[in-house]
Amino acid sequence: MAASFNNLIKELRKEYPKVQGNDNLFPYQKKILLLAEMTKLLNLIKGESYQKALEQLMLVSNRKGTSLAIELMNAIESDFARAVATIPLEAVRFAAEEQTRYLARHGEDFANKASSIIEQGLIQGWGVRRVEKSLLEQLGITKMRAQVISRTASVSAGNAAMKQQYIKHGMDGWIWVATPDNRVCPFCTARNGYGYDFKAIRPPIHPRCRCFTTPYKKDWVEKGLIDKEWYRNARKNTMTELSKGDGKPNYGPSPFERSDGLTKAPTPIWKP
Repeated sequence: MAASFNNLIKELRKEYPKVQGNDNLFPYQKKILLLAEMTKLLNLIKGESYQKALEQLMLVSNRKGTSLAIELMNAIESDFARAVATIPLEAVRFAAEEQTRYLARHGEDFANKASSIIEQGLIQGWGVRRVEKSLLEQLGITKMRAQVISRTASVSAGNAAMKQQYIKHGMDGWIWVATPDNRVCPFCTARNGYGYDFKAIRPPIHPRCRCFTTPYKKDWVEKGLIDKEWYRNARKNTMTELSKGDGKPNYGPSPFERSDGLTKAPTPIWKP
């Protein structure tokens, strides 16, 4: 595209003096003639060239964007909840409801109080540490437990907001992306790189889950706009990390899915 643009400028520089230097033409005639010359030059650039270039750009953007997201998650994990400061209220409500269900096993009173703290923190953009502090002070739980609750709620709200945006822009589902390090879990490894229907899977799927999603659209796959090789390599990398600790992928339902009464893991709608 850059080369085509440079060639266009080069040709215009040749034609412009010819038109402007013709004193026999009125100003409006010069403009018409110049426009005609530009039209001829633009027609030399085939539309399919732009189409191919844009498709390649989308493919590279998908690959680079997902890689960058993994790096950012590793870099800012401890303060991840800051990102939920502008999350829609529907997503906040969803996260609070999810946490209430998850915490219900510890008692209704505990679940309601914890859910209220989480909802307030998400709406006001407190951040993980402040939510943890409120949970510690008001519920008297351990610091580790407070961390798990606050971080899980933050990730849940963030993904709920992301889901809304995906659906709004016509996506058919989302692709699961696990963080490829020595903390990757068997459940996330089993799902890594696979595409799922929005209703089939809801990140996070277990406490301290660090996974995220990328958009999936069937039309993109058919046009080759999703980098299958990248997702295959990402899946291979998490398998390698898991095997270092003698771990194996778990293709059964995750802890949160079992809490929802599921007896089988969700079925992918796409594999790279």
